[in-house]
Amino acid sequence: MHFLYMLLKCILFTPCRIANNKFGDDAVKFLCSALKHPECKIHTLNLAMTGLTDLACSYLGPAISANKSLRKLLLPYNRLDGPHFGDLMTALSSPPCKLEELE
Repeated sequence: MHFLYMLLKCILFTPCRIANNKFGDDAVKFLCSALKHPECKIHTLNLAMTGLTDLACSYLGPAISANKSLRKLLLPYNRLDGPHFGDLMTALSSPPCKLEELE
């Protein structure tokens, strides 16, 4: 229940910081569903040191393409190298993506 409350807050508030937390790939899947919601106004998403792997890239790619407000995505200190990393790179180069900064 705490996670759902936090997720709803992220939809309503523009900066969302989940950094330094063992969030993981399963949780980012739910977060990406929220990012695709038309009411989502997040402009900065900090997922640094959250235990993400390249599987998270397969969720993040479509989400950042669908989100119209996200401008900055912070992913340092995660293990994103692998076959799904290309999904994120493809999304970044697609016209619908509004992201301006990726770290």
